[in-house]
Amino acid sequence: MMTVIIGFIRGVLFSWFLSWFGIDNVFIDIFQPFVETTLTTSYFYFVFGMIGMIYSIIDEYGQEIINKIIDFCTVPGGHGIYRINPALLGGLIGIGIALFIKILEHVLV
Repeated sequence: MMTVIIGFIRGVLFSWFLSWFGIDNVFIDIFQPFVETTLTTSYFYFVFGMIGMIYSIIDEYGQEIINKIIDFCTVPGGHGIYRINPALLGGLIGIGIALFIKILEHVLV
């Protein structure tokens, strides 16, 4: 739990440091066209806090998470010791196609 809190605080402190140089306004100007909500610096601080939190979790538990993902996604056999589960691969391809279509709809409309 402390890892999450410390990571969030680090992210907020880093965003506060970036705001000294006006980087917060640059991020807001870049991402404003993609969202319907009016972005403020509060969103900037929150997003960087979340990035810091995710980074700290990955830094602390990254190898364990990677090992569990590999165990979940693979089945014995294939080339080498493991191969990816075909059902999982099909699902990932389907999600990728759906995201690609959504992006095209957004760009072409």
